[in-house]
Amino acid sequence: YGISLAVSGIRAMAAFVGATAGQVEEICRRAVGLAQEARASAGRPEAAVALDLGPTGRLLKPLGDLDFEEAVRLYSEVVSVGAQERVDAVMIETMGDSLEMKAAVLAAKECSTLPVFVTMTFDADAITDVKIDVSKETAGIGASIGETMEKACAKVVGHRVHMTGCGRTDAGVHAKRYVANFRTESTIPVDRLPYALNTHLPGDIVVTEAREMPEGFNAIGSCVKKEYTYLIYNSRIRDPFYVNRAWFYPKHLDEHIMQAAADQFVGTHDFAAVRSVGTDVRSTVRTVYYYEVERTGDILSLRVCANGFLYNMARAMAGTLVWAAEGKIRPEELGAILRAGDRTAAGPTVPAGGLYMTRLWYETPEVSFHVE
Repeated sequence: YGISLAVSGIRAMAAFVGATAGQVEEICRRAVGLAQEARASAGRPEAAVALDLGPTGRLLKPLGDLDFEEAVRLYSEVVSVGAQERVDAVMIETMGDSLEMKAAVLAAKECSTLPVFVTMTFDADAITDVKIDVSKETAGIGASIGETMEKACAKVVGHRVHMTGCGRTDAGVHAKRYVANFRTESTIPVDRLPYALNTHLPGDIVVTEAREMPEGFNAIGSCVKKEYTYLIYNSRIRDPFYVNRAWFYPKHLDEHIMQAAADQFVGTHDFAAVRSVGTDVRSTVRTVYYYEVERTGDILSLRVCANGFLYNMARAMAGTLVWAAEGKIRPEELGAILRAGDRTAAGPTVPAGGLYMTRLWYETPEVSFHVE
């Protein structure tokens, strides 16, 4: 397909902001040449040159005898009516169903936008489904964080956005840190986005940071490690301020036994025994880098870091530590339980309200950082 060879040219000419007159001329020249090539190779006389004017609409002109000078004149007309002082993207379209042309248009649109990374924190009590990267399927009442964030972002940047989150967590799970990315055509300074977004968000969702990211960054695909922390309020009398913030457990738990059990999870294992069936995965093998149990007064903190977590894995691991503290499982038995992959032999899935996403690590060829 001749047009496929031109996609890189479209990408190169689309990714610019504040083009000079010379750049505009060159872009128009390439656009016309590419359109003529597409028409010739695909036999589609309806090919057109499209100057994308963003909110002002799109100027489409059938190619016909359109040449370089005509393309420049059209651009001049657009600027003269005050549309804007730059062309945001130049793309070639056909009115037909050419897959090659559609791929080229998508590439042009993708490269005319800026990849942005945002860090947020949220209280999950009012959120039924923390799922950003796929369609919003909620259970019960309340709005998903994906819908809420995308709507707020659209109001700020002036166009619809699709957010990709760093993963799905269960309803009721909180996040001290959560990362998402999206692309935008907005010229709002990236460091001002948190302030603008927070004016359109409910009080239980707060954006704390925004950064420009290199091409190819993906909030879930570029994440190499995550840390979850599970809190247990271990006291004979409940505290109302920890309701849905930490799991109330009145029977005393020995943190030293729990740590001995947690140590058995560290390493690369098949974690099928501590996951709930609910999502299809290629493999249930994961690597746990550390699992630390710490007591501060009546609060037990269970911090676990891994290269990925299966559905309900962090909560089932916490439940297994509680069983170990109760004497239902000996810490040294956990290795055999993992090898057997028997979910019924491990501890229960503890309530969601005590679980928090607390740290994330990112690695790409261009950037390396962690969020905490």
